[in-house]
Amino acid sequence: MTLFCKEKGFEVLTVECDVSREDQVEDMFKKVEKAYGRVDILVSNVGIWDINPIVKRVEDVDEASYDKVTEINVKGTILCCKHVVPFFAGQVGARSRLSLR
Repeated sequence: MTLFCKEKGFEVLTVECDVSREDQVEDMFKKVEKAYGRVDILVSNVGIWDINPIVKRVEDVDEASYDKVTEINVKGTILCCKHVVPFFAGQVGARSRLSLR
């Protein structure tokens, strides 16, 4: 996606971030603020599915797999929303779009 956007003439900032770690989420927004001075939109579209329903029955799902999915899919979304709110406060036109799959 980064290459596609750059080829179309858009400026792109790529930040590697484990969304299940609050310190990394907070750092990600600081990098965006440093590069652009503000955050106008949040598209929280991070998610994994580590539990293969074809291979695993619910009774076979191990706690570690469940925890990993929950940490990224739920906690990660909450942390991104939590840390973007201060940027949106008092900012006209700021948007948040959540995509939970």
